[in-house]
Amino acid sequence: MAEHLGKDPGQLVIDAALRVIDEDNRFRAAVLKGIEQADRGEFVEEDEMNARLERMLLR
Repeated sequence: MAEHLGKDPGQLVIDAALRVIDEDNRFRAAVLKGIEQADRGEFVEEDEMNARLERMLLR
């Protein structure tokens, strides 16, 4: 894959690992935000959540 992309194999692995770490950090931040909202009693009703998921999946 690295050869096909014209990249150094080591750098390709580093770039991929950094993307995984970045995505994990975003996910954890979103989870913490959701927990904070739930602690404040801020919830989305089931019908609204279903509509949001449907819109996300139909993109």
